[in-house]
Amino acid sequence: KTQNLNDTSLVYRMTFPNGKVALFLGDLAELGGENLANEYGSRLKSDIVQMSHHGQNGVSKRVYELIDPDICLWPTPKWLWENDSGEGFNTGDWLTLDTRSWMDEIGEQVHAVMKDGDITLI
Repeated sequence: KTQNLNDTSLVYRMTFPNGKVALFLGDLAELGGENLANEYGSRLKSDIVQMSHHGQNGVSKRVYELIDPDICLWPTPKWLWENDSGEGFNTGDWLTLDTRSWMDEIGEQVHAVMKDGDITLI
């Protein structure tokens, strides 16, 4: 059971004509992410992932490890990307920098961040 409505987010998986797979996590939170990981495990592997909950306070590192993406889509404005509460870099209480650190630990990815504008991926 959860009190977090984000744990009920829809998750979409798309396979493109070229065989690339994208996983869209929406606003999925940690418990929902754990349920997803427990249900699908290594089958979550995807080439592209949309980072949950704007890349902060969403699913756990374990879920991103199972996804093991090459490309990360961050629906994240600059202030959230930099954890900036208006006082400068890393002055907020958001967890974006933690998630960014996890992705560095997981391995090499391309990061497409909303703050940077449009990008062509495939």
